[in-house]
Amino acid sequence: MSKELIPVYSIADFKLAEKQGNHFYINHFSEHLKQHDFIAAPHRHDFYLIVYFTKGTGKHLVDFISHDVKPGSIFFLTPGQVHNFSQINNGAGTILFFSKEFLESYFQKKRVNNYAVFSSAGGKLNIKKADKVWMENIFIELINEYSNLQENSINIISDYLDILLAKSSRLIETNKTIHPDTHWQLKELENLIEQHFTTEHSPSFYAEKLHLSPKYLNELCKKYLDKTTTHLIRSRLILEAKRLLINKKNTITDMADHLGFEDASYFIRFFKKHEGISPKKFGEG
Repeated sequence: MSKELIPVYSIADFKLAEKQGNHFYINHFSEHLKQHDFIAAPHRHDFYLIVYFTKGTGKHLVDFISHDVKPGSIFFLTPGQVHNFSQINNGAGTILFFSKEFLESYFQKKRVNNYAVFSSAGGKLNIKKADKVWMENIFIELINEYSNLQENSINIISDYLDILLAKSSRLIETNKTIHPDTHWQLKELENLIEQHFTTEHSPSFYAEKLHLSPKYLNELCKKYLDKTTTHLIRSRLILEAKRLLINKKNTITDMADHLGFEDASYFIRFFKKHEGISPKKFGEG
């Protein structure tokens, strides 16, 4: 593959990040925009991001899907996602970054990806009035602690971050009670797809890894995710294809090879069938 054209930013690229050894950053969203105007263009991060809006309007484009910015909207992004803000008008709120190491080194038995907000069910929430008070209080405490670092500040920041992620994960609306074993299986499926989607396109591969039959795994996916196993794999392939296509120097042949397709023509047919547009036209858009 050719060189990545979408910039990938680290926490160290943002002002004030050195306060916690470039592993944590928090700021008022309006100040963040003033200090880092480059975030208006599509970019990626190598860290986790949370942005909560208390005021304003605009658009937040995340992996080619446009979301309305409005008071009470909160976004949770994982490393590698392509995003940018546009048409922001009177935007106010809080933006927060943290590295995987920041949280997992403090909570040695916790894993960032186990929080539901970073699963396929999360990503964006619209916070109801009843939950705004505790959430905004947590952000206030985080900013105050970060602005006035003292002894044990890292412990306090880590604790507040854990509470924010845990309580936000609880807000993900679902009418389906998931048994802990099933929750683990679906989460592990997401992790496996992320690791192997460029080389393994068959549901049977993932079922075998989870020690389940393909039929049973498919039933779990349809029941709890409203998607088939095939759909999950296909969606991840298309997302990566889109990310590669906006890098104008990537050839269709290179992309097809990178994504595990037999040849470029098969990749073109696959993309057009599911997106209704050829890869070439998508890349030109």
